[in-house]
Amino acid sequence: MLLTTRTPYWRAEIQNQPPNVDVVDLDSFNTQQAKGYFAKVFSNAPAKQARAFTFYSELINKVQPPTVEGSRSARLHFANLPLCVGIVAQCVQRETTDVPFSIDLSRGLLWGVLRQLCEREEERQPLKTGARQQLAAFEELTVDSPDATPEFDFDLLGAANFVQEDLPKLISHPLLRYDGEKFRFAYDFLPSFFRAVYLTKFFEDTNRPLEPAAIAIMTAEANGKGVLLDHLRELVPDPAPAVLQTLVRRVPTHAPDLRSFLFHLFHGYAERDSSITSRADRTNWIFKLLCPTSFAEGRVIAGVHFLGNIERLDLSDMTFHLCQFVDVSFTDSTAGAATWFKNCTFSGDLEFVKTHGWEQVPRPENCTFISPANLAWEKHTTGRVGSIEESVKDAVRFALAKFWKHGRWKASIRRDNWNTGPLAHSKHQREILEAMLSTSLLSVQHISGVPEGGYLFDKSSVGDLQRFMDSRQMTGKIAEAYQHVLDIAQR
Repeated sequence: MLLTTRTPYWRAEIQNQPPNVDVVDLDSFNTQQAKGYFAKVFSNAPAKQARAFTFYSELINKVQPPTVEGSRSARLHFANLPLCVGIVAQCVQRETTDVPFSIDLSRGLLWGVLRQLCEREEERQPLKTGARQQLAAFEELTVDSPDATPEFDFDLLGAANFVQEDLPKLISHPLLRYDGEKFRFAYDFLPSFFRAVYLTKFFEDTNRPLEPAAIAIMTAEANGKGVLLDHLRELVPDPAPAVLQTLVRRVPTHAPDLRSFLFHLFHGYAERDSSITSRADRTNWIFKLLCPTSFAEGRVIAGVHFLGNIERLDLSDMTFHLCQFVDVSFTDSTAGAATWFKNCTFSGDLEFVKTHGWEQVPRPENCTFISPANLAWEKHTTGRVGSIEESVKDAVRFALAKFWKHGRWKASIRRDNWNTGPLAHSKHQREILEAMLSTSLLSVQHISGVPEGGYLFDKSSVGDLQRFMDSRQMTGKIAEAYQHVLDIAQR
């Protein structure tokens, strides 16, 4: 019987498993076992027990992305490694003289744990590539690769400044996985973390121009939905406003999505600032940094591309000029009669969630609305942004698209499918359904195992459906349904 913690080494070296050998992977700790470990280590120090569990919980939050495929236990795997649980305990003990390794928390808990893992690997192998040099090499590997999960070979590891004689030993590095040909990072959060480490250089050197690699990383994160921004705010927890202002000044004009990245970065900092408690204060803090001149002169936001969520802001006395809004959700944000949109473009999925005062917003001036953004605007505000005919036709198109997938007729849909997708943005969705049922373009269908049933498309109207989807030509029952909805909308 062989017991080993070096499973990656075993898998890399023993690629052809001998006969009569069974390999059993032991599970990592679970939360209760980790808590029990802290209770034993700090049996006479309840305060240290609590502190260790706080560190452990924080580490889980740092490595767990907001949307994860797979089981919860898989998501917690890194934080529950016995080695990581032991390092967390040492974070609490780090000031005592009997701890063999130092814990560097100067750049946050996750950085400290990763450096500790590399220090241990340097000692265990031993490696000539020091812990800081290992982390710098990992950073370089992620920055040079456009892939979300990069892969690399021995030559690339050498080019990233691992000492040549260390390369064969990396097959069992705790942060890497080796499949016999290529290396990959062992945990999904690592590429985002190391890219965030790279971006800290532009906080530290305020005269450093944004490099193409930095522009590519920021553009990829422009919608603010990834974990990179969280890592960056941990690595640089409290930057001076002057440092953030220099970031804005270095944004090149040919990369407008970078301002969306900076908007989400600044928004996160404002959320963390306990002195900022109101939507108005948060709004002022963000846009004084993002658009210092135009905002100071007349509360104007000019030339910003917004992607993703715009939340908990007070936009009630602001003007947006020459801005683009792509797949934007206005969430818990206030607007009003003094909110102006001029020469802006709205496209993709536009959403309004728990908003206030948007029914008072004046009709946008010279703005472009690309469907389905126009449908969402008309549903949640009082201003029409196009002709009634085109608005209804767009809504009908999204309704019919539910029965046309990949250039082919789809006979039926579930009833609860009707209020999903772009059609959900239209205030005409109920009228369209009623019109299609009344003209027999649709009929109610029983679906086995689905209590709410579904809607069946009229088989004799498939030709009309194809003509509409190909050229928006309305014939037959589709034309009847469209005219019925248009009559209601024009009243």
